[in-house]
Formats: sequence, structure tokens, C-alpha cells
Amino acid sequence: MRNNNWNLVWVIIGFSIVIYSFFNPNQSKTFLGMSINIWVYRAIWFLVASGSLFSYLKRKKEESRFED
Repeated sequence: MRNNNWNLVWVIIGFSIVIYSFFNPNQSKTFLGMSINIWVYRAIWFLVASGSLFSYLKRKKEESRFED
């Protein structure tokens, strides 16, 4: 369950970063020391958040199956 909670934290952080990036008028962002296009930056964080959400839901489903 502990890892499942971390996945949920990454979902919240990732989607928050994506949403916040629409309110910031920059055309590029620094990610891992490289300057990248804002759309690539958003895509990276969207993939992180989506992957974490998928993992969270998958583990939640497995836990509920074992509890039944």
C-alpha cells in the first residue's frame, strides 16, 4: 500500500505541473539540465502522471481482489 500512495503523489504532482505550465508564458523549460520545448516538457510530465495513475489503479484493483 505504501508504494501505491507514492504513485498517487506522483499523479498529483505531474498533473499539477502540466496544468501550471499553461499559465506560465515560457516557450521552453529546463528538464534534467537541458532546455526543451514546453510541449515536450508537458508530454514528459503527462506520461509520468498517466503512468503513475495507471499503476495506482492497477494496484488498487489487485488489492480489492485479494480482500474479497
